[in-house]
Amino acid sequence: MMMPQYRSKWLSIGIIAVGVGLSTCKTLQQVAQPEVIFQGVRIGKISLKGATLIAQLQVKNPLPVSLTIPKTDYEFDVEGKSLFEGTRNKKVVIPANNSTIVALPLRFQWSQLWEISQVLREQDSFQYAVKGKIHLQVSESQLIAVPFQRKGKLPIVRPPSFSVEESKFVHLSKEGAEARVIVRMNNPNPFVLQVKHLKGDVMFAGNANAQMGAFQDEYVIPPKGSAPVEIRFRADFSNIGKSIVGILTGSEEPTFAIQGHVITHLPIKELDQKEVVFPFKIGGQVHH
Repeated sequence: MMMPQYRSKWLSIGIIAVGVGLSTCKTLQQVAQPEVIFQGVRIGKISLKGATLIAQLQVKNPLPVSLTIPKTDYEFDVEGKSLFEGTRNKKVVIPANNSTIVALPLRFQWSQLWEISQVLREQDSFQYAVKGKIHLQVSESQLIAVPFQRKGKLPIVRPPSFSVEESKFVHLSKEGAEARVIVRMNNPNPFVLQVKHLKGDVMFAGNANAQMGAFQDEYVIPPKGSAPVEIRFRADFSNIGKSIVGILTGSEEPTFAIQGHVITHLPIKELDQKEVVFPFKIGGQVHH
């Protein structure tokens, strides 16, 4: 969501001293004032373990001389409680009559949110606040701090769950077999999950002698809903041994296990990394 820009304006005798090239007849009100504009918070990266947010600040320098940012102090709050504090010590020079972007990485684990509030485990989003100070070197002897703050709401992303609905042979011979597995993918999130790709390693009849087929379709899993996803794999019978007789005659239903990951597209406008990878693990018996 777009929120009104937060602007911090200030004026100092030190800035006026830096701008000695300006006309001496200008009053204090006439001297251009540097600005700090909070552009917003983006989700740079997201995973099962946590997320990295990027807070973007635009610092404008309208003076005819350059200014230096030696450091930026910041704090990240969740639901009104401080999650962590940090300092960005990277030196940034803002050219005269120009501007620059200061990006603050805000990395956290989902478990840190649960520690702050167990209620967040049941919620679809959380309230955040980013605040701090940008330090500006306006002269050799003067350093001033410009405050900034932004509040907003961001989604909590939860992994989908998987359950096997059907597994059966679609082709069977003494050389090998092809099986089809219908998996129900459950989406606990309040937004659509678009499944772009799914791949994994297959164990068939206790042997790593099977391979997943090409993932043909894209699937859309509705918010707080579920949808079936089809997986196919081929098994080579050359290393199965005596089990092949029971499989071919139908007296034995072999087991299978698939462990891999699913690549999904998340339609979250604040998210830079649109594709998120979730692990999955399923298993069962293949029926004739």
